[in-house]
Amino acid sequence: MRARQPVVAIGLDATQISLIERLCEEGRLPTIRRLREQGRFGRIQSDATYFASSVWPTFYNSARTEHHGWYYGKMWHPEKMRLEFAGQSWLPQEPFWETLDPARYRIAILDMPYALSTPRVNGVFVSGWQTHDAFGRFSHPSHQWREIRRRFGRPSMRPERFGEQTPESLSRLRQEMLDTLEQSIDISRWLLETDSWDLFMIVLGSIHRGTHYLWDLSQIDSSLLGTETRRTLEAARDELYVAADRAVARILESAPSDALVLVFSLHGMAANPGWADRSADLVRHVHRDGSQAALREGRLYRWKRRVPWRLIREVTTRLPVRVNKRFVPLWSSRMFDWSKTRFFPLPVDINGYIRVNLKGREPRGIVEPGAEYDALLTELEDAFRGYRTIETGEPIVRDVVRVDDIVDAGAPRRYLLPDIVLLWAPVSLQKVSGVVSERYGELRWGKGAALPSGRSGNHLPDGWLVACGAGIEQGPDLTCDSIDLVPTIYRWLGAEPSPSFQGRLIEEIVPTVR
Repeated sequence: MRARQPVVAIGLDATQISLIERLCEEGRLPTIRRLREQGRFGRIQSDATYFASSVWPTFYNSARTEHHGWYYGKMWHPEKMRLEFAGQSWLPQEPFWETLDPARYRIAILDMPYALSTPRVNGVFVSGWQTHDAFGRFSHPSHQWREIRRRFGRPSMRPERFGEQTPESLSRLRQEMLDTLEQSIDISRWLLETDSWDLFMIVLGSIHRGTHYLWDLSQIDSSLLGTETRRTLEAARDELYVAADRAVARILESAPSDALVLVFSLHGMAANPGWADRSADLVRHVHRDGSQAALREGRLYRWKRRVPWRLIREVTTRLPVRVNKRFVPLWSSRMFDWSKTRFFPLPVDINGYIRVNLKGREPRGIVEPGAEYDALLTELEDAFRGYRTIETGEPIVRDVVRVDDIVDAGAPRRYLLPDIVLLWAPVSLQKVSGVVSERYGELRWGKGAALPSGRSGNHLPDGWLVACGAGIEQGPDLTCDSIDLVPTIYRWLGAEPSPSFQGRLIEEIVPTVR
């Protein structure tokens, strides 16, 4: 039994809604503009305000972050007192493609970010080909990866070159991302033209990867650029958006003419303020109460922190993902002397994350639950609110958030989340030489230096969607939640939503029956 109408969903990962709207107005995104005029456009809200990396697990589980627990790629495992890359055992529920009846639905899903396993579906599942966040290569049927590579060559997207950037590295990245989009188009069209799908979904990760580094030229010495290279790199960000619009058009050319179409992004991108790159240093500064005495760190962790990123990346980019994953538990299991560590920094994307070494939750916890824990959180709030830039005296955080104030403390995966989230103020790290606190004193670094991450762009929580097809009526822009997308796709397919889904139907884009 086929679905009422086939569904084609295309994710344009980490595309910024304000830039989408501007380029549509300028006529440079004709496909998205046409879809918007024919259907409905809207904004997507999500947990990305606090947990930028949770957007994809939240989407495909239709569940809040505190219910699936996956807020970042490398997460703290409290029982083992170490960091780990998330694995299938971390997720308490099945992603949506596991709950679609294989007897009724034939599906193709390509490059779903944060995929953790190879599902057995009636159709094709390939992930890790051109996803920005690499968690491994997954393929069903097992030969599918080899077949795609035989037809289309090696994946155009290479491992991320995190860290120091140069004009040459940015030029290579620009071309690599354009090539990746072309390869994704070819693979999509081949699958659409050689089979019949109830659901075809692909997520294009090129803009995500590209605009982390091509948002602007703040991370290189642009004064050394020749005129042509400068012009090319300054235009690269918008060029990727235009190329993605063209990719949507070409993919839809091969899709069934009666398909319901969803094009979407779960979060956005903007200029990188850079404070995430100094988040761990600030946490250490508070922990040692402004003194110059360093926290007692494990030897491997200390070595890792002191080796320049440009050297680390030369090794890690040459290793398989599964090998890199093994290093994380090694260096993190003895990060600090846990008998003297009250709180510690966690890996971050855009916000800052702090974890308390809490008795009863951490096996080697030293902070008592209750009054002592609450007093420590108050101490941390006051500490980070007190930091100001040396140059202007501006605060460096706009808010210090207790996680229990934004999630249900009794949620099933609350114990995996950080205790404090730092939301940075819109002050560029590169424009200051350091920070100062009345209690903790100064913490300095070089003014104007490139960010250690090399990323000129970083995330905003803004998402967007455009939906069109027979029965989807035109109307004003809508607002929905990221957990609402999968239940709505299920309604499009005529499928019964899983009881685990927390989202609701987006009524404005449910097709009317005439």
